Amino acid sequence: MGDDKVSQRMLPIHSGGVAGLADHIVIRIAGMIAALLILTGIDMRWKKRAARSSRQHFRHSIAGRRKLHAVE
Repeated sequence: MGDDKVSQRMLPIHSGGVAGLADHIVIRIAGMIAALLILTGIDMRWKKRAARSSRQHFRHSIAGRRKLHAVE
């Protein structure tokens, strides 16, 4: 019985019937910000991995050259 009252009061809040257009705009902006944060996080991670990979490749190529020069 108590659940019905809570559900009836939450339905207008959930469906955007309380604040109207302002509520819809705020919710959409919040959703866009969340998506943007995810995308920028993926981009930052991708760039960090690429930089780390190129540094390791550079280090290995220098170490190989040093070994060749040491043998000669």
